[in-house]
Amino acid sequence: KVFAVVGPLDQLREGDEAELTGDWQLHPKFGEQLRVTSAVPTITPNQRGVEGFLARLEHIGPARARAIYERFGDNTFKILEEEPDALTEIPGLTEDRVDTIVAAYAEHRSRRESLVRLKGLGLTDWQTSKVLEWASREAKQRRALGLVRGSEAEAQAAVLTETLQHQPYALTEIKGFG
Repeated sequence: KVFAVVGPLDQLREGDEAELTGDWQLHPKFGEQLRVTSAVPTITPNQRGVEGFLARLEHIGPARARAIYERFGDNTFKILEEEPDALTEIPGLTEDRVDTIVAAYAEHRSRRESLVRLKGLGLTDWQTSKVLEWASREAKQRRALGLVRGSEAEAQAAVLTETLQHQPYALTEIKGFG
């Protein structure tokens, strides 16, 4: 069934798979729509889902995504996390390109974990978006001072974890949070 989805979808990109929560409504002009209150990206652990995800990472694209999945199958994410050098078996993937791919994968995984964590606390998509924006600003400041390390997403995740565990009331600095 094809239908329109409206609401806060800023965490998604075209072609993403997601778990959606919301209410059905009938729009007078556009017909049946799902008004989304929550949208959490997912990766379907099948060939289409894995290839679709990989194709978005730098230096991969659809053809290489297919080659990677054909070589590693359901172990693709395990290879990315534990044995990334094995990706050099794929034609055209040099060690430098593999390093870039692994960094992009880690960045995506870190962002996804932060998103899932916040959604697990019951925050709305709007609140989640605002908290992630705040954590990103905090992470940039702390990285500049040498207080956190890692990629932007890793630093953001570290700030988020530390804040939620030790200073949750710091989130009241965000406009709209009480």
